[in-house]
Amino acid sequence: MKHKLLKVTLGVVAAVVLVFAGFGAKTLADNYWSGHADVDAINTALDKINGQLTAKNTALATAKNQLTQAQSDLTTAQQDLATSKAQVTAL
Repeated sequence: MKHKLLKVTLGVVAAVVLVFAGFGAKTLADNYWSGHADVDAINTALDKINGQLTAKNTALATAKNQLTQAQSDLTTAQQDLATSKAQVTAL
């Protein structure tokens, strides 16, 4: 009788341990997949920010080139003005 009671007790304890282990594994898997979705969302946000930063850097480079060209055009116009003034003065 004692031996049978021991087997039943061990069987119940093993079943309880398996249930808790299964629940723990399920919880761990849920947390992992939840974290995976968060990582995907962060990566998507970083890709979006990277695209915006690249676009702004391109626009900045274009603006710098346009500024350099405008400064060059201004210098040419000032030289033309000085030449024209000199010609008017010579008349």
